[in-house]
Amino acid sequence: MHVLPDGRSLIETVGVSRFRILEHATLDGYMVGKVERIEDMSLAAEETLEAAETSISSARPLSSQDHFGAPPDHPRTSPPQLDLTSLSTQQLMEIGTSFVEKMRRQSAPWLHTRVFTTYGEMPTDPATFPWWFASVLPIAESEKYRLLQLQSVRERLKYCAGWIAQLEAQRCECL
Repeated sequence: MHVLPDGRSLIETVGVSRFRILEHATLDGYMVGKVERIEDMSLAAEETLEAAETSISSARPLSSQDHFGAPPDHPRTSPPQLDLTSLSTQQLMEIGTSFVEKMRRQSAPWLHTRVFTTYGEMPTDPATFPWWFASVLPIAESEKYRLLQLQSVRERLKYCAGWIAQLEAQRCECL
């Protein structure tokens, strides 16, 4: 905390949970508010969601090929569309980690050592991966903000996989 000469204070905080602002006002020159903590759905609910979604249609298994079905670094005109809903949570996580590893091998400008120094190494936990990925990915903040609204790890991983599909499509257009 840093106290200014006029008596005001600059306070730096670190968030520990997501919240929704219910009410806000100004009190003594400070913004104040009433908030509600946003919890993720339970693990049991996540498992039920995954079981329901993946039983609708069976996804092709991921292999040593990348998540679009072509061998890594194979030129292609446009990536086929994946049904992200039909993929398991583990497969969605593999899409993310494979993409980061591929970008690391290709020395993507936004994925350099300074990124890992600042944000840490890529997490292997599906619950933390989307937050890390959104921190390092060069996309609009408004897109990243949408993750905050999702209350499911699975939904956040699908959203990240959608970003990857968009980036891959843009890369294909540039080739």
